[in-house]
Amino acid sequence: MGGAFGGGFVGLFSMLGDKVGSTAIGPSGWALFPLLDGNHGLGRTIAIYAGGLLVGYLAGFTATYFWGFSARLLEEFNGETEAGTVEVTASPGATGPSDPSDPSDPSSPEPEPEPAKA
Repeated sequence: MGGAFGGGFVGLFSMLGDKVGSTAIGPSGWALFPLLDGNHGLGRTIAIYAGGLLVGYLAGFTATYFWGFSARLLEEFNGETEAGTVEVTASPGATGPSDPSDPSDPSSPEPEPEPAKA
C-alpha cells in the first residue's frame, strides 16, 4: 500500500514534467539512489525520489498502525497466557492425526523399541 502512495507521488511529478527513473532494473528503496536519472538535474531527481520513498514509508506505517496487526491478533498467534506460559492452540479447521501411531504422519512420535528378550 505504501508503494502505491510513493509511486503516486513520483507519478505526480512526472505528470508535471519532472521525470524520475532508474538506469538499471531491480533495485528499489535506498539501493536505487546511485542509479537515479532524471530530466532536471540530479539534485531535483534525488529530492523527488526521496519524497516518494518517504511518502511510501509513511503511508505503509500509517496503514499498518491503524488497520494492521492488532494486539488481540498478536496474543492469539503467540498463544501466551497471563502466567507467561505458552498455550498451544490449533488454527481453525486444523485436524490432528487420527491415529497417533500412524507412521505416515510426520508429527507422530516414533514408537519405543521393544526390549530384547533373552
